[in-house]
Amino acid sequence: MSQSARRVALLFGLAAVYYVAAKLGLRFAYINSSVTTIWPPAGIALAAFVLLGYGVWPAIFAGAFFANMTTTGSVFPSVGIAVGNTMEGLLAAYLVNRFARGGRVFDRVRDIIRFTLLAAIVSTALAATVGVAALALGGLVSADDAPRVWLTWWLGDGVGDIVVAPALILWIGVKLGPAWTRRQVVEAVALAVVAALVTLALFGGVFPTRHYPLTVLLWPVMIWVAFRFGPREAATTMLIVSAIAISRTLSGVGPFSVYATNESLVLLQVWTGITAAASLVLAAAVASQRDIQGTWR
Repeated sequence: MSQSARRVALLFGLAAVYYVAAKLGLRFAYINSSVTTIWPPAGIALAAFVLLGYGVWPAIFAGAFFANMTTTGSVFPSVGIAVGNTMEGLLAAYLVNRFARGGRVFDRVRDIIRFTLLAAIVSTALAATVGVAALALGGLVSADDAPRVWLTWWLGDGVGDIVVAPALILWIGVKLGPAWTRRQVVEAVALAVVAALVTLALFGGVFPTRHYPLTVLLWPVMIWVAFRFGPREAATTMLIVSAIAISRTLSGVGPFSVYATNESLVLLQVWTGITAAASLVLAAAVASQRDIQGTWR
């Protein structure tokens, strides 16, 4: 296959992945058909631009446009949303590459903090602003609802960046270390199982008719993954936790499900974003300390 053919295949493949993730996220759009608190495509776009370069922007634009066009049936708002999503990803990747060492962002605590601030908080405001403006101009959102829609949009994109992008960048863009021993493989499987079981227990598995705020009990698991593994495994664990927490919250159980569905998801995603960022920071800090000890030995 020629280089041009591989490039076209890459763009089509990326657009398809973005489209599928977008349609999945839009299934949880409760306050507007184009706005959701669960938006994995933001993390996919950020990871794609960091790992593959800015030149893949047509794939992100196409995936975003067709996902929204097949949802709303309105051309102008779909174009505006696609422009906003693409610009957000480009801005986030530029900021990460410029100020947080690009694909090596998760090696150091200060770079993870910069990633959280610049990519998950600052750049996501761009897509939310452009997207809400496109919806308003297209008559798909009222002025009274615009602030609430903007906040939901911004939060969904921010959590997508902090939960999805780290796992993709760390698994695809970072060279794997030495092969795990059989003991490490067993421990990793045990960690994944325990993380899933603890999350199920916290989100209605123990007290299905109650909404006790027991999410702090997840921290022993996050400390385990930080001390025994590293940022890659910490990001993967958060993907597992996030998926289970979303599913259980939508089922009406867990500490955040006492409110209306969209409000419950907003509170859940705030917790998820904070937990994911803190987990990555802890894992990077432990890994850095481990390296320092190794140099002294």
